[in-house]
Amino acid sequence: MASNLQTNVRSANTDLSQVGVNHSEPGRHSVWQENTFSSNAQLVIHEGRGFEAADTKNLDEIKNFISHCAGMTELERQLHCIW
Repeated sequence: MASNLQTNVRSANTDLSQVGVNHSEPGRHSVWQENTFSSNAQLVIHEGRGFEAADTKNLDEIKNFISHCAGMTELERQLHCIW
C-alpha cells in the first residue's frame, strides 16, 4: 500500500525519492505544503504535524493556515475539510 501511495502522491515541494522513514521521531510535515494524488488531482491534502500537549507553536501555525485559507476568494483555493 505504501508503494502505491508513493507512486500516486505528488507534492508541490518534495522529491519523493528523498522521503525517508524514521521510526524514532515524528514526521516533519508542513500544513502549507500541498499534496495531490494522480488518481484525483482535485483533492488537495495539507498534512499537519498533529497536536501535542503544550505545543502552542504548532497550534498557532494551524490557526494561521486556517485564517489564510478563510480569506481565499477562489473556491478551489478555499479550505473544504479538516480531518
